[in-house]
Amino acid sequence: MSQNDMPVFCDVSAEEQVDALKAFLNRLGFKIVSGAWQDVLIDLVKNLDRFYATEIKEPDLEMILNSILSLIIISPEEICGKLISQFSEHILRAKIPERYNTLKLRILSNLFHGLISTSRHRYAVYLYLIKCSIMARNLQFLQLDLGLIKRYIQTWQSTIEESQVLYRLLFEATSQMNDSKNALKFITQLLGTYTKETASKSREDAHKCIVYCINDPNIFIFDNLLLLEPIKFLEGEQIHNLFTIFVSGNMSQYMEFTNTHKQFISQNGMDHEKNVNKMRILSLMTLAENSKELSFDLLEKELQIDADEIESFVIDAIRTKCIRCKIDHLAKNVTVMSVGYRTFTKQNWVMLKEKLEKWRENLAAVDQNLTNIIAQPSLLQMS
Repeated sequence: MSQNDMPVFCDVSAEEQVDALKAFLNRLGFKIVSGAWQDVLIDLVKNLDRFYATEIKEPDLEMILNSILSLIIISPEEICGKLISQFSEHILRAKIPERYNTLKLRILSNLFHGLISTSRHRYAVYLYLIKCSIMARNLQFLQLDLGLIKRYIQTWQSTIEESQVLYRLLFEATSQMNDSKNALKFITQLLGTYTKETASKSREDAHKCIVYCINDPNIFIFDNLLLLEPIKFLEGEQIHNLFTIFVSGNMSQYMEFTNTHKQFISQNGMDHEKNVNKMRILSLMTLAENSKELSFDLLEKELQIDADEIESFVIDAIRTKCIRCKIDHLAKNVTVMSVGYRTFTKQNWVMLKEKLEKWRENLAAVDQNLTNIIAQPSLLQMS
């Protein structure tokens, strides 16, 4: 690919850019090899660490790195891929103060966006950008729109294995930053790349998915995950049994599980007390699906909670937005206004269909009434 086909940061020839960069580096005390610009570039990338080993101002370091990546972008295809990998690895592993983390992300982001959109090299750079984002605990420079990520994968003609690596890293990046919405999307997409025949290879990913969903305080509805082949593959194992309780079980079932498998929760990176609180909210949702009036006595029994804790618990449940309700202190009950369904079965679809049909009938009746009124001006005059 010719230089003119690629976006660059300096509107000069590669030779002129190398000469300017060499002059600048010489003033800073660095010795640069002579030769063709490609040879100079290879040496710069190979010995990139020397720029971190000296006291150099951040603007100067950023200018040097941007100049080098500009040259990489326009380098011949036969050396471009190797240079991109070496450069990105150097940036990722650079032993520089943490305050430079944002600089590292900017450089990798510049390299990613500098390459043309159809370049397969963008895949490798994006992986390094995600890894660097994980190390820096900073998602600022990552594209997290799932639709866009899918288009990237299609454009780069990535293999299933490559897309799995990408989704796995995106899940790690978003989950560590408590980005529940995106983390769940990426882990679901990752597990969706496995088939019944390959599900055995995804045991670790499926296990991580279950533990994450249970641990995350913002995720309460995940019955769709039971349909994924990697999750199905775990059927019969304790982690799957526990997951089904969180999907559709109740507080009593959870306590029975923990009494039988006392060490399982802590050994698998979960917190029992947090699980109890979440399981109470899930159990409340199930109770609210079946009745709009819940007595304190019922809640005390079914949620295994002390009477004086019910009010604060219900307030916490409301904050999750999984349920809308109000507390009647005099009647000692909770009135449910709306609740999210933990599982959406065929019966739920039938009920939804009936409601929509009823709404359609009501709207048709209103429309007909308005039409009749408009057709009879005398009725309007009387009103």
